[in-house]
Amino acid sequence: MATTIANLTTKSDGSMEGVFATLRVNAPITVIPNTNKSREDAPDYRIVNKRTGFEIGAGWHRTSQRSGEEYLSVKLEAPEIGVIFGNLAPAPGGEENKKVILWNNRASVAGSARGRLPHRQKEVAMRRYTITVSGTVTGQVRSDPDAVIGYDPPLRTYFLHAFPHDETDEPGLWLGTRDRAFEALEDLRHATILHGYDLMPLPADLAAKLIGDKAAVADRAPPQ
Repeated sequence: MATTIANLTTKSDGSMEGVFATLRVNAPITVIPNTNKSREDAPDYRIVNKRTGFEIGAGWHRTSQRSGEEYLSVKLEAPEIGVIFGNLAPAPGGEENKKVILWNNRASVAGSARGRLPHRQKEVAMRRYTITVSGTVTGQVRSDPDAVIGYDPPLRTYFLHAFPHDETDEPGLWLGTRDRAFEALEDLRHATILHGYDLMPLPADLAAKLIGDKAAVADRAPPQ
């Protein structure tokens, strides 16, 4: 089930203002068109906390593989909640200038709850696989036999979650939260090593599945 995490009002300049609210966060926000994109994959919108002036998220235009309709995929980040994903939708009531940001718990479609897949989840399911991540950090040997690796279709990146916090369940090692952060498994492994851990060797069949998951998304991409 989709959960509303922000109510927004569209302004005449194309920006949107409203409140981003969860059990742990309540912040006035502005969603601002990014009119000075430095590269093609840069966000189409920036999301700013009006109270602090800090940027806390971004939005990208996406196209539904099923309907062909365009929508806005949103990423929001705060220390209290980590990184979550959602998509912009019309607000109940039918007022054209009223919008909401919807968040869906990944647990409802893909296992443990660590974030949100935008609307494209209905077309391209995110598969998650369990691996062991080990390493030595600050002199302490650590190993997580239940680390999660996969490919995130909306962000177009491989990701890794490991070492969840005992109370919050937020992963201590969380890689792959940005658009196209790790487009190759070797890139993800290199980042893991920089944090003092390693995820190799991956079983050959698992590596093939991960590469296949990425290829399946590419096969479904609309023609340019």
